[in-house]
Amino acid sequence: MLQKFEPRGDGGNIGNNIDKNLRTTAGYLYQRVAGCYFAQGATLPGEAAIYQYSNVNKPRGFIGGMYADPRTTLQPLTLQFMETNTSFVDFTIRPWTILASHLGLVARPGDDPASGNVDDQNIKTNITIIQLAKTYQGRSPVQRKVWRFYNCVPFSVSTQELQTGATDVERISTQWAYTNYTVGGLPFVPIEEIIESFSSGKLPNIINGITQVTGIDPINKGIGMAKKVLGL
Repeated sequence: MLQKFEPRGDGGNIGNNIDKNLRTTAGYLYQRVAGCYFAQGATLPGEAAIYQYSNVNKPRGFIGGMYADPRTTLQPLTLQFMETNTSFVDFTIRPWTILASHLGLVARPGDDPASGNVDDQNIKTNITIIQLAKTYQGRSPVQRKVWRFYNCVPFSVSTQELQTGATDVERISTQWAYTNYTVGGLPFVPIEEIIESFSSGKLPNIINGITQVTGIDPINKGIGMAKKVLGL
């Protein structure tokens, strides 16, 4: 799509031709076997609101009442990506940024991701960042905090300095705009108590402990959600 908006420069189909790299990135090997491991770090935005005190004429010793001014503009989300042979930043994020400037950020009719009806010109996406907590030796960590950013679009890709003989892995920063975000955690689970019971042999495994405490079997619930998504 980018070739429709940007001059190719070479008179052929090489300039801005990113289809092969996109297919590799979205392929089974990266998404199902190795995992999409490009993201190396994130800088989460801060939050701030402005407040003022009313200016009362001749208040004597009284202090003016406090009131809220507008909330400050949302700060960008920053994501760092690893440079690899598929060059995820230059063949995905960089063209995405340019395409967003051409197509704009308006809402488009009939765009309903839940039903699979997505407008081809909608270049926004949602981003989820999960912070994990340690559990027990040899056991997988659990989610302790989940950040969700909605209607995200990249608007900045940092410069890159190329040097012969470089030995460090290159990480490239990108900045993202979004309409809103949420932060939350999982329903309360007394994980320390469950781990202690597991380590002392009172529970066969941690999954059984979560099921006993919450009344929800996380494995069966996950299978049920997968079937719902796949329409089975």
